[in-house]
Amino acid sequence: MTDRSEEEPLQPYAGEAGSGEPGRLALEAGLAALKNQDVEGAIALLESVLHSNAQPATDLRARAGLIRAYELAGHVEAAIALCQFLQGSSSAQARQWASKTLRSLTQKYPQATTQPTPAPSPSSPPETTSSRPIIQPFPLSPNADLEAGLTRGPKRGTSPPRSQIAQPHMNQPPANPPSPSQPEPNSAVSSASASSSASSLDSWPDSVSAFTEPARRAPATQPSQRAQRWSALAPVSPWKLRGWMALTIAAMIFMLTVVTRGLMMLFNATLGHINIPFVFDFRTLALYSSPIQAVFLFILIMLCISPLVLTLLLRSFHGMKSLSLQDLRQVSPEAARLVEQTFVKTRNQLHRSSFTALPVVGSIVSHAHVPELAILPTSAPLIFCYGLRPSPLACLVISQGLLDHLEDEEIAALVAAEIAHIQHYDFVVMSMVLAIAYLPFLAYCGLARWSDRFSNRVVQTLLNAVAAGFYGIYWLIRLCGLGLSRFRSYDGDRTATALTGNPNELTRALLKLTVRLAHECQTQRHTPPLLEVVEFMLPVSVQQSLTLGSMYAYTPEIRLLDWDRLHPYRHWLSIRNTHPPLGDRLQQLTQIARYWRLTPELDLAAPPKQKVPPKMDRLFLQQSGPFLGAGIGLVIGMMVFLFGAVALRTGAIEFAWLNRPGILVGCSLLGFSVGMLLRINAFFPDIKSTNIQSNPAIAPFLSDPEAMPIPSTPVRLQGTLLGRTNAQNVAHQDLFLQLAQGELIKLHYVSVLGPCDGCLPQPRHPRNFINRSVVITGWLRRGATLWIDIDTLQTPTGKTLKAGHPIWSTVMAIASTLIACYLFVTIR
Repeated sequence: MTDRSEEEPLQPYAGEAGSGEPGRLALEAGLAALKNQDVEGAIALLESVLHSNAQPATDLRARAGLIRAYELAGHVEAAIALCQFLQGSSSAQARQWASKTLRSLTQKYPQATTQPTPAPSPSSPPETTSSRPIIQPFPLSPNADLEAGLTRGPKRGTSPPRSQIAQPHMNQPPANPPSPSQPEPNSAVSSASASSSASSLDSWPDSVSAFTEPARRAPATQPSQRAQRWSALAPVSPWKLRGWMALTIAAMIFMLTVVTRGLMMLFNATLGHINIPFVFDFRTLALYSSPIQAVFLFILIMLCISPLVLTLLLRSFHGMKSLSLQDLRQVSPEAARLVEQTFVKTRNQLHRSSFTALPVVGSIVSHAHVPELAILPTSAPLIFCYGLRPSPLACLVISQGLLDHLEDEEIAALVAAEIAHIQHYDFVVMSMVLAIAYLPFLAYCGLARWSDRFSNRVVQTLLNAVAAGFYGIYWLIRLCGLGLSRFRSYDGDRTATALTGNPNELTRALLKLTVRLAHECQTQRHTPPLLEVVEFMLPVSVQQSLTLGSMYAYTPEIRLLDWDRLHPYRHWLSIRNTHPPLGDRLQQLTQIARYWRLTPELDLAAPPKQKVPPKMDRLFLQQSGPFLGAGIGLVIGMMVFLFGAVALRTGAIEFAWLNRPGILVGCSLLGFSVGMLLRINAFFPDIKSTNIQSNPAIAPFLSDPEAMPIPSTPVRLQGTLLGRTNAQNVAHQDLFLQLAQGELIKLHYVSVLGPCDGCLPQPRHPRNFINRSVVITGWLRRGATLWIDIDTLQTPTGKTLKAGHPIWSTVMAIASTLIACYLFVTIR
């Protein structure tokens, strides 16, 4: 694979990125949470600023925000104590503001303690009557506008409240309901706070920032950090994208043919065991014809009706509603304007300086129509498109969560990327893949829910087995679209930037989506099925967002992206992922920003061109051993197959048996077995007390640009097990660990009983320990994502689950060898 960032020479430009000031992210997120009336979340974030080595201005803003938060939470004594502390500040404006606020508090709450309280030390916030810990892991509410550690220029024009423009409205419970362990605030205090909260928040945080130093902002000459006039980027050949589209369709035909043949064999074998004498011979119903023609016809039909199928499914099961262009304009005027310019106006070019080497459909047609706009009533930030042609058989789907948490220009940047997919027609092929994959996934979810309703274990086992079969079919179909999904991500980023001239806002949008997706999984305490099924249609990967998004929210350091940008085998190690590494995409956007003389959002240095160390080459070959062995075995099998063909034509009958298709399969299996056995010792090193790391820091594993899945690191981590608790986790595919600081790590679990374990209603199943504190012992690996292969799972009550990943890897290698030998013997 080629690095898309190296396709064009970019001129160097030295510019500053965002501020890396300690506590800055928590301050902005805390103030945003306070504006959204997420008081507990705001308190936790603002208190964390006081523990950081923040600048004096940041510290003052955090303390002023805490006064408002304490007041709204009913902790008036703490607010008064903090006001008294600020009265001793060296800033005259701070002292004036604190005195004025203190007078207001004492007048509003005469019943509160007015005796002088010892001022808290500058390094720690005042104690409150709440039993809540000072710092909570990931304390952001679903309504908080996470800034994700990104810098921002001066505030842009305000828009109407976003929750009022999209239907249906989200009926969500309060973000932080009071727990039984927390004392109820005084009723008088609560009522007074409620009556004044509107006026307090209307001017917030202007009243706080009035006496603080201005935060570091973008240069005044470019307040929005976007290009006003920009030169075209070097064109990219459209044949690469078209080639991936053709390859995806060919893969779908092959995969559906294999799946259909397998189902036909299962059907025929079942009929062979059904025998009702003198009534009917069921074997006459057996299917033996080739399914290739039926597969071709099915794909052609699904290609045509995929928009109708997806619209029906999304409306029926996920509550999708229509969204008017006027509603979109209220939230993002630029996005609405971009849609209108693309699909309504008659123009010779899509944009005066737009770049595309692919056909621009709908931009020169006077009667072009706007694609249908739709909204999903979910707090997850989603945006994707599907359809058959740019208009009117196209639909742009946006979620309520995306409208709530992104700014105008960020939404427009993501809409521009979806317009690129529509204009380049790759959305047609992806719509077909999604529609076909959705059908077995829907059957899997339905059977899993049905299984949970039965208490009979035999019925549960049968339903779980069938559900697991449908999930396997969904997984195989999903594989066909991964290559196109990865390639079109680069293409969409590049074209969207050319349409808007705003690479920085697309950078911000992608990072915000990453953080919000991680937060959504943590809030829901599992991966929502909708996120799983549409993942390869989204701008960012859900799986990649788990660890990166959960860490970037609190540690917005660009070094977390080093592996994604610098690892020489990052593309190969991402081959099973829906998206390319996020850091690699952000590197491309940074280069474009510098090419246009913009200050980049992230100060990512250009990757150095250096030779790959021999050790990394060796580790990569060892990591890819099973697949590399299968490929080498296939090549050897083809040579033997051709030798048999020549022998057959020359009359050497004793070697003619080598000209059989089974030779190809047998050699591939034998190569796979050899590669698996050569890798297994390094893949699963012995876990000993001398080499295991207990609760290590996760950031170094995430950012190490030379990390490989081999050699893995034995670790022991304590946290909360999250995932689906019902039969929809039959394949253990949705397990992840939440650590004390809020980081999320994907878990891979293979039972000692093997693939059948998920179908059995046994009591000691991983999903039975969801939402409980556990200790995970296993092998921590860094590939395209960070994950742990579980060795043991322990609960505080002493229950232990032993995994069998090394055992089943050995079983697979031995089974492949035996099958290969059987094929060779039977062919001979």
